[in-house]
Amino acid sequence: MLGRLTASPFYFFSGEESDEEMKKKAQIILILLACLCLPFLAYAETIVLKSGKTVEGKLIEKTDKYIKIDFEGVILTYFLDEIKSIDAEQLVASSEKKEEVKINVNISDPNIAVGYYEAAIKDNPNDFSAYNNLGMAYAKLNQLQQALDCFQKATEINPNFAESYAYLGATYNSLEQPEKAIFYLKKAIDLGSVDIKTYASLGASYYFTGKFAEAIQYFEKVVQLNPKHIKAYIVLGNAYKALGDYQKASESFLKLKELYKEQGNDRAAQEAQGLIDGLPR
Repeated sequence: MLGRLTASPFYFFSGEESDEEMKKKAQIILILLACLCLPFLAYAETIVLKSGKTVEGKLIEKTDKYIKIDFEGVILTYFLDEIKSIDAEQLVASSEKKEEVKINVNISDPNIAVGYYEAAIKDNPNDFSAYNNLGMAYAKLNQLQQALDCFQKATEINPNFAESYAYLGATYNSLEQPEKAIFYLKKAIDLGSVDIKTYASLGASYYFTGKFAEAIQYFEKVVQLNPKHIKAYIVLGNAYKALGDYQKASESFLKLKELYKEQGNDRAAQEAQGLIDGLPR
């Protein structure tokens, strides 16, 4: 379903529409938000920390002491002694030479990752991080029920592992079950998650259920963390419009226009201006 988003992201903001058009627009919003909030990145390195947490982003710098990744436009730094593996290379400390031995395992390929983490679980059935990573691999293969089972197992082994709760919520959003998603995403935040995708996922869940004020609360957190998050401004503008707060909707669409102009996308900037012009005065 996620691969079928071909319409303009502005399509669902036009004026009067029939019931059929409204259904189509609702589906486009659903797809857009699912693309926005899913934590499974198709073209990113997978960083597995020794704490069990997994981070995915574009590797932009690597030294003998640390790495830097681009995560949703935010630059994160991790020291190598915090890291268990970096995508295709697992780092293992040698007990004798105190050196790093690199074991090549192409876990960026989800088909290979499934076998890799299944073997890890067979070796250690209580490895909650392996269940979490196996769930991510299944999610990349769009095998969402299997992903849910793995994330659920991870939370059973470690009830305080916020990341798996967040992934459960995002996956339920993909399955168009936002009511279930809300519970798990709130749990992740209660456990201390400040991940931008957790906020986006929860905002999307509230949006799906028509709770626009709550959706705005979490998408505002998204743009606080990443002021250039274009899709968040699209959703914010639409949510404010749904609540009749046309001033805030206009501000969101104006920011959207500025970001598109910054990218040199004049056509999209014009469409954003059209959204502003179409708001009631």
